[in-house]
Amino acid sequence: MLKNMLKKHPNLVALALFAGFSLLLLIPHLTTKGMVTGADLIFHYNRFYDAAMQMKEGNFSYIISLYGYQQSGRIVNALYGPYFAYLQGTLVLLSGTWFRYQILSNLLLGTLSATSLYLLMREVKVKYSLSLLLSMFFVTTYSIQYWWATQGFTSWGVALFPLCLIPAVRFLQTKKVPIFLMAGAVGLMLQVHMLSTLFLVLAYGILFLIGWLKSDQKLKIIRDVALSVGFFLLLTINIWLPLVYINMTNTLVPPFVNKKFVLNTVNWLKVHFLVYPYPLPIFFGIYLYFLVKNWKKQSVVLGGLALTYAVFLILSTNLFPWQLVAGKGIALVELIQFPFRFFLYANALLLAVVGVQVSGLSEKLQKVFSGLVLASLFVGVGFLWNESYKEINGHYYSDTFLQKRIYTTLYGTTEELRASFHSTDLGEFIHLAHKSTPDYVPDLSDNTEHITNEESDNTYFTYRDQVILPNQDFTKEVKADSLVISWEATEAGEQAVPVVVYADSQLSLNGEALTAEEFHLSAIGVPTVTSQKGQNTLILSYKQQWWLLPVLISSLLAWGAWVVYYVTAYRPSTSS
Repeated sequence: MLKNMLKKHPNLVALALFAGFSLLLLIPHLTTKGMVTGADLIFHYNRFYDAAMQMKEGNFSYIISLYGYQQSGRIVNALYGPYFAYLQGTLVLLSGTWFRYQILSNLLLGTLSATSLYLLMREVKVKYSLSLLLSMFFVTTYSIQYWWATQGFTSWGVALFPLCLIPAVRFLQTKKVPIFLMAGAVGLMLQVHMLSTLFLVLAYGILFLIGWLKSDQKLKIIRDVALSVGFFLLLTINIWLPLVYINMTNTLVPPFVNKKFVLNTVNWLKVHFLVYPYPLPIFFGIYLYFLVKNWKKQSVVLGGLALTYAVFLILSTNLFPWQLVAGKGIALVELIQFPFRFFLYANALLLAVVGVQVSGLSEKLQKVFSGLVLASLFVGVGFLWNESYKEINGHYYSDTFLQKRIYTTLYGTTEELRASFHSTDLGEFIHLAHKSTPDYVPDLSDNTEHITNEESDNTYFTYRDQVILPNQDFTKEVKADSLVISWEATEAGEQAVPVVVYADSQLSLNGEALTAEEFHLSAIGVPTVTSQKGQNTLILSYKQQWWLLPVLISSLLAWGAWVVYYVTAYRPSTSS
C-alpha cells in the first residue's frame, strides 16, 4: 500500500511525512503543556490578536489596530504583511487558546518549510528520498527554529524562501523568464515578510545575473523582468501604496535600531547558529568538498545556487566589512538589523546545493549519505527536544516567568500569565502582558537628524509611560471601525489620552469633532485634549482614503488570476 501511495501520490506522502515530523518535534510542548515564549512573542501575538478580533467581531480597520497594542489605534499590520496577519488571525481563532495557537503555528511552519525546500529540490532533480530527508533536517535548523524559540518572524519568510527561488532556477534551466511565476513568488514573499523580500531579491539578482550574462537575448530578458515587476506591483499594491502614502504623510519611528550590528554575526555573538543543530557543519563540509572537487563540472543551476550560498554565508559573517556601513544611518542596513539573518536563508541554499551534489554520486554513495542525514535527523530531534524542555522547565514554569523581559510591563502573577495562555479568552494574555515596542508610531520629536540608538531606547520608555501605564485608567471599546475611549475627570482640564494619532486619524470629544488646533500631540502622537468635569468620551477613527478599497480589490483579483495561472503552469517533478 505504501509503495502504491509513493508511486501515485509522492507529494502527498511527503506532505504527511513533514507534518508528522514537525509534530514529533513538538512533543515537549504537548507533554508539559508549556510554551516557549521568546522576545518577540508579545509583539506578534498582538498583531494576530487584532486581526482575529476584527474578524470575530466584524469591526474592520485595514490601517489602524482596534484590539491589539493597548487599543491605541497604532498602525502595524498595514505595514507588516496585512493579508498574512489575517491568515494568522484565522489560525488564532481556530486554535481558541494561545497554547494551541503556538502548537498549530509551529506545526504549520515546520510543514511549510519542509515542503518548500522539498519542492525546490524536486525542481533541481534531487532524488526523492534525499529531498525528504534534507527537507526534514531543514526544520531542525535555526532558520525555522527562530520562530519556535523566540517568535522571530523571519522564519516565516525563510520557510517560503526555497519555494520562491523556483522561478529563478527555472530561468537558469530554460533561459526564459517565468514572468508570472516570478511576480507571484516575490509578491507572496512581500505579503508575508518585507525583510525576507530583500533577501529574496538579492538571491534573484545573483541567479538572474548569471543567466543574463550567459544569454544571447539580453534585451528580451530585461523586458520580461520589467513585465514581471509590473505584475508584482499589482499583486502587492495593497502593501506598497499604503506604505508610501503613510510615510509621505507621517514621520514614523523605525523598528529597533541594533546597537551591536557588527557583533551580531555567526562568527561573533551568534557562533552557536553554526551548530544548531550539531550535524549542520557536516553539510557545509560536503558542500565545500564537492565545490572544490567539481567546480568546473557543475551545471549552471548548481553553480548559481552554490555561489548564492557563498554570498549569503559571507554576508552573515565579519568577512564582509559591516563596520564600514553599520551605524551610518543607512536605511537598508538598519532594516537588516542583524547580519546573522543572512545565515538563516543560507541554510536553505546549503541543503539544496548538497542535495544536488550528492544526487550526482553513485547509488552506493547516495545510500551512505542518506544514512548520514537520517542519523543527523535523530541527533537534531534530540537536540531540539533538549532545548525545548530546558526552555519550558527553566523559564515557563519558573517563579520569574516573563518577569525579567526588557521593555515588558506585566499586570499579573506568573500563575495568572501561564493560565492566560490556556484561557479561551484570547484577550486575557493581551491585557496582562505588554511590551513597549514603538515600531511605526509617529515621530514628532524636534530632532531632524537620523534617530540615534539612545533615542530609539527612549522611545520604548516614552511609549510605556504615555500609553501602557495610563491605559488602566481608561475604558476602551470598539464600535464599527472606531475606538471609543471613556474616562471620569474630577475637574475640567487637560488630559492626555493613551491612543496614537496619525495624519489621517480623526478625533471627536464628547460628540464634537476636534480640529488639529484643539488638541496637541506628544513626541509619539499621544493627544492631550481638554476634558470636562465628569464623564468624557473620545472617539478615534481613521479617515480611509478613497483609493484603499479599489486597491484591495485589485490586489485580490490579481492574486486570483495568478493562482489560476500558477496551478496550471507549475508541475513539480515526481521522478525518483
